[in-house]
Amino acid sequence: MMGRHHALSGALVWFGVVGVGLGEVSHPGEAIAAAAACGAAAMLPDIDEPGSTVAHSLGYISDGVSKITNEVCGGHRKASHSLIGVAVVTGLTWLSTINPISAAAVFAFLILLAFRGLAPVGFRHGLIAFAVAVGSGVGVALGRIDVMFLPVAVGVGYSIHLVGDMLTTGGVPLLWPWKKHFSFPILGHTDSGREKIFAVAMLLALGGLVYISGIWHGIPNVSHIEHNVTNFTHHISGQIKKGRL
Repeated sequence: MMGRHHALSGALVWFGVVGVGLGEVSHPGEAIAAAAACGAAAMLPDIDEPGSTVAHSLGYISDGVSKITNEVCGGHRKASHSLIGVAVVTGLTWLSTINPISAAAVFAFLILLAFRGLAPVGFRHGLIAFAVAVGSGVGVALGRIDVMFLPVAVGVGYSIHLVGDMLTTGGVPLLWPWKKHFSFPILGHTDSGREKIFAVAMLLALGGLVYISGIWHGIPNVSHIEHNVTNFTHHISGQIKKGRL
């Protein structure tokens, strides 16, 4: 699957579990942050591919890490695309949460990566994405943002990536170092027409989950905007019924 499709699948699965599956979200900001982190983590396994979105996320730094990972893992869709990869990355994420500075750095990177994969085209790069990522990191460092969810979100997102790649041709060596690739290629090759249709379906599902959960009611000004839109809609409907429009 393409990087942005992986990110969408991670956000969808996380938000579905937290926003709907568990019934109640403690705070909308936390739910959105966790979904963004999970979506970003769903792109991480492709760090073994120098041409991937995650490899270009931090310029020369991520590009260098990508090349090293590609060598260490033996190429694309090798060690990093396995249960061992899930365990290693989840473990490192958990270790990062022990120290607020390292937790802040990891969280800021995930938020920046989430912009690359989930934000509209005009917001994927540039000052807005950088400012939000840095602000999020500062919030964690100062203790304003609780990221205890981070290891779970990263573990889930990373695992969802493997599931997504198993749905395409080639599959993944889930039980590496055993070289057998597991694959159920119902989506065909990467970036196929079927995958694009699947991505649209995921986007619609995510929008539906956001609507069903009512999470936006906890975001400042959104309820007020919704109230005004509802009143305007009722006004227009009344005018139509009276034959004035």
